[in-house]
Amino acid sequence: MIFDVLRIVECKKPDLVLLENVPGLESTGKVLEIIKQKFEDLGYAVSYSHIDAVNLVPQFRHRIYFVCFKDKALLESWVWPTLPELNRSVKEVIEVGLSDPSIFTLTESQWQKRLDIADKQKFLIDDSLPTCTLTRNLKRAPGKNSGKKFASNQKFNGWHNLVPQVNSECPRYFTPRECARLQGFPESYKLLHEFTADTGVPAYFGNAVCPPVIAIFAGPALLHCNLYKKDLPSAQNIVLDMLLDALPPSSTYRKDIETKFRRGRGTISPKRRKSATNVDVSTAYRPDESVTPTKNDAFREVEQSLRGKTLLKQLSDVPDTILDIRRGSDFTSIVDKIVQPGVLHLSWEGSLPGIFYLPNRIAEKTQTALANDILNKWLEPPNKSNLTPQGIDNFWDCGPNDSINKLRWVTLGYQYDWGLREYEKVQTAAVPFPLIEICKSVAKSCNISEELVVDAGIINLYHAKRTSDRLGGHKDDAEPDCVSPLVSISLGLPGVFLLGGDSREVRPKILILRAGDVLVLSGAARQAYHGVPVILSKPDYVRDESLFREAYKKISNGVPPPKAMDFENVNLGVVSDMAKQDVNAFLKKTRINLSMRRV
Repeated sequence: MIFDVLRIVECKKPDLVLLENVPGLESTGKVLEIIKQKFEDLGYAVSYSHIDAVNLVPQFRHRIYFVCFKDKALLESWVWPTLPELNRSVKEVIEVGLSDPSIFTLTESQWQKRLDIADKQKFLIDDSLPTCTLTRNLKRAPGKNSGKKFASNQKFNGWHNLVPQVNSECPRYFTPRECARLQGFPESYKLLHEFTADTGVPAYFGNAVCPPVIAIFAGPALLHCNLYKKDLPSAQNIVLDMLLDALPPSSTYRKDIETKFRRGRGTISPKRRKSATNVDVSTAYRPDESVTPTKNDAFREVEQSLRGKTLLKQLSDVPDTILDIRRGSDFTSIVDKIVQPGVLHLSWEGSLPGIFYLPNRIAEKTQTALANDILNKWLEPPNKSNLTPQGIDNFWDCGPNDSINKLRWVTLGYQYDWGLREYEKVQTAAVPFPLIEICKSVAKSCNISEELVVDAGIINLYHAKRTSDRLGGHKDDAEPDCVSPLVSISLGLPGVFLLGGDSREVRPKILILRAGDVLVLSGAARQAYHGVPVILSKPDYVRDESLFREAYKKISNGVPPPKAMDFENVNLGVVSDMAKQDVNAFLKKTRINLSMRRV
């Protein structure tokens, strides 16, 4: 088919070409490069990006999208737009009160075939999650071996594509209308065929593109080529209309989606959708992600290059240098000095002074104890979370419960109002003593002269199975004190951390922060743009420290790095063998970041 497209493009010579294909092109990079080269041979400049539609519609749907500019000069200033993270669930599209659900219902043998592969909860829709990718053959059961492997995949945790029924032990398939909604087709879209037990009508939805995803980058691309005569907010309003038009007429989720979309884009015209005025606290853990891109937004450009790259090997395709000292990266170009053994002061062109990096600072035993106290003690009231408005405040009952997978952030000490972007006037919760002591010890090792005060913090949780979990580029400027050190502690999965300068025009460095690493931003560096565009979905624990030792010795005149610290005097709770097993299992599929500061 691609050759037919090339033939049409060669004949018609359009100013702009938009394409979509499956993500398998990335794993076979040769095909991707051939497609790119073919368009370049026709005189086009090509950019492509890996985008997951789950940010807009309630299904995981990874695809490669291409923009091809006839005017090659346009490519230099092209920036892929960031999708707003709506955190939608499949329950939003479900039809209620079907007159005859029997034609959609699995037979007992079809249902049993699936139960022989995995537990039923792997197949049934989850009210808090999207469904898996809508495919051409909706009815096909997974193969026994491949199905068991997929069911254990932490990223998806199952298919979640069958709807349970009250009057039948067997669930049902999605209806054609539900398939249309999952893809983002409007309610006005006419279904030209009837669904029967023998037809595969939803196949044409599984083969289709998601219209809202196309629209969200087609608008900026058309504007970029001067082919759309209105402005960016107008283009974004079209996307919002498409999302709302793909909901059932009586849907109660409209306002929620409007609010999240407004906040996620940041440039929606205030004349449009006036009802969406309240910030949704449940998704507000990504501060300032609604920044409008500038013409020379180098920060966003690097963010875009990293999106969707959840495996370490995928980072080799990123044009910027990946700095991962725990895996042997050369840090000599960015280490200004070694303040004390194991404490690196970082500096490069465009950076701000006051960046301290302490790789492998916290010993593995202490990491487990710290995570255990977080999960068993510090998530509870009076501390508030993104789930507080829903009345949910229990997440760990001698192990994880269902609510933990919905938890995004918890505030410590002075509680923060994400809607008003301000702290409470009176402190209603205490910062845990062990955290204060660890932060003071870290600050002291950085030779920070003033006595560190820690009266606020946030616990961010990034779940591997939610590819939308990330922290957009921002400044931490909500605190009255924007100079005192901010101490960031990493636990669990590795995070890809971007650290820039005082504007988004400064190209950020890419650091891999691993479990036990500590980063301190103090003084001017408190106002540096930073973010976490992606987490690595496999633990990739560093058991062999030889690479780290050799990389450290390059910047320390041959002196090996110090051992990680146990912090035995900070009074962390005792971890039983059973609790240790549960906590470490959770850390293998989650990144926890503690960001402590003074208000």
